[in-house]
Amino acid sequence: MSAPAIGDKRYALVLAAGRSTRFKSPVPKVVHPFCGKPLLVHILEKLRSLALEKTLVVVGHGDTQVKDAVADYGVDFVVQKEPLGTGHAVMSASPLLKPLSGTLLVTSGDIPLIRIQTLTQLFEAQEKHNADEIVLTAAHEDPQGYGRIIRNHKGEAVDIIEDKDATADQKEIREVNTGIACFKIGTLLEGLSHLSRDNAAGEYYLTDLVRIFCRLGHTVRTLQCTHPDETLGINSLEELAQAEEKMKEEDRRQKAGARSKKRTRAVMP
Repeated sequence: MSAPAIGDKRYALVLAAGRSTRFKSPVPKVVHPFCGKPLLVHILEKLRSLALEKTLVVVGHGDTQVKDAVADYGVDFVVQKEPLGTGHAVMSASPLLKPLSGTLLVTSGDIPLIRIQTLTQLFEAQEKHNADEIVLTAAHEDPQGYGRIIRNHKGEAVDIIEDKDATADQKEIREVNTGIACFKIGTLLEGLSHLSRDNAAGEYYLTDLVRIFCRLGHTVRTLQCTHPDETLGINSLEELAQAEEKMKEEDRRQKAGARSKKRTRAVMP
């Protein structure tokens, strides 16, 4: 294992090519308005605040609409020509990743509640542990639809099993994959060649890299999110409305806290 790469360059890859048939709309999911802005803009604004070297966005269905919606954000686009899964989306970006060296944050484009602090902590944890991959996890009361984190007897993450492929016992696991992870770029590119479509969905799962890296002797770590709601993905108009209300609640809470601090300062002698 090489020496810790603290200070390495940081990049991001946003997966925004999904069709999301549950939206039942010709408009790509990530372009739908969320608190007054396209859904994808929320994650791009947070990534912009991290001062990354470069942000790449994978587009597919409705790529022109997505590109137009975020044209002012200085990102590079990658087109995923076929919807063959998250692993395939990253494969599509390989030509742009090969010249790079450092750490790559891979995130879904439909997680608007994620906090800047959480993304920063994930980068820092990857650098601290010199991990080839570090996965952001969360404990959900209702984990249905999410990939489950599989751990060995030592408590180490050794696999992620997608909901479609999980056994009844595995579906009882509440710790889930959030769709956000950091990788050493070189190790990521190596791992992509080991992905296969041998699963219930017939897709290339990026999550299979946890199992592949463990088999190859690479370092895999996890970081559990302390605020599970911030990692909620959006796959329907109902979930969009629920997440929008959560964001408004958080905004009201922060404003109330700011007013309280202001009053406290005003009465201090």
